[in-house]
Amino acid sequence: MAKRGPKGRFTSGVSGNPGGRPKAEICLTALLRAALAEKDVDGKRTKARAVIDALVEQACEGKTQAIEAIFDRIDGILQPVKTEALDIGTLIEAVAQRAELRKRERTAD
Repeated sequence: MAKRGPKGRFTSGVSGNPGGRPKAEICLTALLRAALAEKDVDGKRTKARAVIDALVEQACEGKTQAIEAIFDRIDGILQPVKTEALDIGTLIEAVAQRAELRKRERTAD
């Protein structure tokens, strides 16, 4: 630790952190991002773009894992929702009531 001079100030020329900043740990995410940012063999696109193109191609071939991976990243992973069984008659009635209410609101304006 740096020595204190007169009036509590640090002594000029003496570092308060002689060991310096600690070395950064290797971050796998940073390494992956760097690898995906590199150009692929033909040099026309990044490796990230090549991976995306391959995933989309597999999805177009009907491979369900590729399709799920794409939808999970676009819309988020679907979570199951617990609901009670709906009575279709009650549902239709509720939709009709809501439509009627909106119709009245529009004519009131």
